[in-house]
Amino acid sequence: PKGASSVKGDVQVANLLLTNPKANLPKDPLAIGLVLDTSLAKQVVDLKQLQIKLSPTQRARNELNLTGRVDLSKTNAIAGNLKLAAESLDVTPYYEMFAGQTAARQPASGASSQSPPPAASPAPAANTEPPAVTLPFRQFTVDLSLGRLFLRELAVSNLLAAIQLDAHRIN
Repeated sequence: PKGASSVKGDVQVANLLLTNPKANLPKDPLAIGLVLDTSLAKQVVDLKQLQIKLSPTQRARNELNLTGRVDLSKTNAIAGNLKLAAESLDVTPYYEMFAGQTAARQPASGASSQSPPPAASPAPAANTEPPAVTLPFRQFTVDLSLGRLFLRELAVSNLLAAIQLDAHRIN
């Protein structure tokens, strides 16, 4: 605990192909990789590189990078900053793999197609604001920068976002 430590690693999974009896999953093999380079000294995590590499497509390189520093020296006040960035991401093949196809449910033979009436719901509670929650973050920021993001026909360009966490506030 008092000394410094570091972790470096590189994991690659190639030719990932899932099959099912309905044969509705993508037929092209996919790949996923993870590269990690981080260190911990004096309760400060220095994340030099956390890269997730997906199979490249015609639309995107599919490399997502996370870098930053996180100070864990105070148990109730995590401080730091993280940056999540990608030039271009096309998550369509992975979405297709895990989203699955949902078929409309058919009523069992002989069963009525009418649904039973909904049960009476309890009366709503008084409209009061819940008590404030203190988050374990102090001056913690996360920045997101995506050049292009694709999901099926959806295309997003120049997505920039930032979140700042500080005790009772989220900006």
